[in-house]
Amino acid sequence: MPCRTASPRDEGGIELRIRSSLFVLVLAGLIPASAATLDASRDLDTYPPLLLEGGTQNVATNSAGFYDFGDKNGDGTRDDPVVPAGLNMGNRSLYSDKENSSHIRLNLNGGDLISTNGNITTSNRRSTGNIVIRNVGTLSMGNGTLVSGWSGGGYGGDWNPNGSILIGQDGTEGPRAGDIQAASISSYTSWFRSAGDVVIHSSGDVLIKNSSGTPGSLESHQWNGSGDSGAIQIRHDGTFLAGNILALVAQGRANPGAVLLDGDTLNDGPSGTFTADLVDTHDRVLTWGAHPGYVASITIRNYAGVTLGSIDTRMKAGNGAAGSLSITGITGNVLISGGIDLDGYLTNGSSDGNLALEASGIIEVQDLDLDRVGTATFTSAKESIIAGVLSNFNTNNPAASGLVEGGGGNIYYNPEANPDLLTGGDLGRYALSSGVLKPNWPRPMLLKIR
Repeated sequence: MPCRTASPRDEGGIELRIRSSLFVLVLAGLIPASAATLDASRDLDTYPPLLLEGGTQNVATNSAGFYDFGDKNGDGTRDDPVVPAGLNMGNRSLYSDKENSSHIRLNLNGGDLISTNGNITTSNRRSTGNIVIRNVGTLSMGNGTLVSGWSGGGYGGDWNPNGSILIGQDGTEGPRAGDIQAASISSYTSWFRSAGDVVIHSSGDVLIKNSSGTPGSLESHQWNGSGDSGAIQIRHDGTFLAGNILALVAQGRANPGAVLLDGDTLNDGPSGTFTADLVDTHDRVLTWGAHPGYVASITIRNYAGVTLGSIDTRMKAGNGAAGSLSITGITGNVLISGGIDLDGYLTNGSSDGNLALEASGIIEVQDLDLDRVGTATFTSAKESIIAGVLSNFNTNNPAASGLVEGGGGNIYYNPEANPDLLTGGDLGRYALSSGVLKPNWPRPMLLKIR
């Protein structure tokens, strides 16, 4: 069965094959029937050869530090590929965890990367290596994880950035990855160091979940120090799923990494949905006073629908700005069931982040506190609904409330949750700077009122 770099869209049955006494389930061509087997877990700190297929297909690093599966001896000729293409880690792991860990760079030569419980990890106290995976078809990690993380301890004046996790390329510099699944993907650090970036280029789905389907975390955060969060940049073409998306900072900095999730990198129209429990980039200030800095903003765009739990981009103790949230290019509904907190804590001079939601379908949020956002703009081709409590709405000057319907249409509120709004305005209706806020009398909410 040929390996693919694009996300397959075909449908098919379930094929069971046997290889080396391992049963491999082939679901509609998404999981490869065969790939070269890793013989044992491997410490890659000194770039030793990867041992494959009982030692018969070992792969050395090339001059760029890559384990190139099209060039086993690493001499740059690429005339001695691994056969079958790809890497099956099974329950085995690749790791680098010494004082200054090495990078782990894999070029799969168009083959697939498979794991059952094996992980790929770089971790240490000083200079953490990158994890780079290129020219890969399907990446299916099962219960396995991809982690570049600080391993504890600190050094005064150690500003070395944490390692990044880079999967696929942009289609011009090199091929995108195919479908991606991993139990979690994380770059995290502390002390004076900045977190690394998480960058994925994929022509298919990106599913951060384990083999049982439980959503996991996608992270690039600075947990307890004065470095920046890294960027999270996911450009793919299909469905996205994760539990928590975290790009936290211990104290807001000048250059936090932005969070971007784009579901239509091939520009052929949104084909998959976006689902996450939490997107969190807030400033975790512990004992510091007010300081200049910013919190990462979040952009979610080009999906067939968005289902999101809570959003937190607070700037807790600075005089910069909280992060904003933009959801745009959505061909279906946008549903936000949890809290929305883009508060800049203006007592310290920080500005609030802005909320901008745009969809061809219905936009519905649960509770909305206008004191915890800059402006809240809803732009729906159908209708926008605030299903829970709308707090701090300026009934005396609705146009200055910060609530806007971008297309000049209606935003509906729940009269049972907001009885005070019914007593004001024009029979409970309020003219906004753009659009009208009115009670949602006849139609049920999509979200349950808590």
